[in-house]
Amino acid sequence: MRDAIDLNCDVGEVSWECDAQLLPFVSSCNVSCGAHAGDLSLITATVREALRLGVAIGAHPAYPDRKNFGRTSMSMSAEQLLHEVLEQCDLLRGVVRSLGGHLQHIKPHGALYHDLAQQPKLADAILTGVSQAFPKCAIFGLAGSALAGICQELGLRFIAEGFADRRYASATALVPRSQSNATLEDTIEFQEHFDRLLRGEILDTQNRLNQVSIETICLHSDTPHASAWSQLANTRLKAAHVRLAPPAL
Repeated sequence: MRDAIDLNCDVGEVSWECDAQLLPFVSSCNVSCGAHAGDLSLITATVREALRLGVAIGAHPAYPDRKNFGRTSMSMSAEQLLHEVLEQCDLLRGVVRSLGGHLQHIKPHGALYHDLAQQPKLADAILTGVSQAFPKCAIFGLAGSALAGICQELGLRFIAEGFADRRYASATALVPRSQSNATLEDTIEFQEHFDRLLRGEILDTQNRLNQVSIETICLHSDTPHASAWSQLANTRLKAAHVRLAPPAL
């Protein structure tokens, strides 16, 4: 088990009240860039609070699809998608800089996150552009995905991520949100799953126990238990004597 681990949450999406409840219990946050959810007012307020609390800030770019919350793939050329990603990240970087902070990482959102993990050619095209525009930013991606190797080739720091509130179909694939069992609902199950992630283990829906290397664990802000489970996650960290800290960059 690691001595320290990062706990991150996706914010700037739902409401300020939701973000304010989550941020005190995490060490990193991924702030919506306005394409799939949120607006400039919410984004700015969330960034300001993250800076006040000392929470590491990352950009959370997505397919420009507010109707589907960025969770549906869109037909875009690699060039179009790269332009969209860079524009979104640049907007967030501008907000962070204006408040005296700096952007530490980039974590794609929703369908974009999974498309980049599953399509190496697309990931290479997008991350090549990202490495030029944001060379100092780490990339958050699904633990065990091909994204790690692409980042290494481009000189980008890859942060292997696990999900505390999602079920896994395999060691490297989440259960699609289109399926009814995609997210965890039971608190006991959440605790058991979270504790396994701390040990670098994933129990998938086929009852296979997979060994993985995880540096950061994600909680989604749009789930019903987000606030309570962020506090519970902190309790589990303390019980396991694991320190909460953003990834070393």
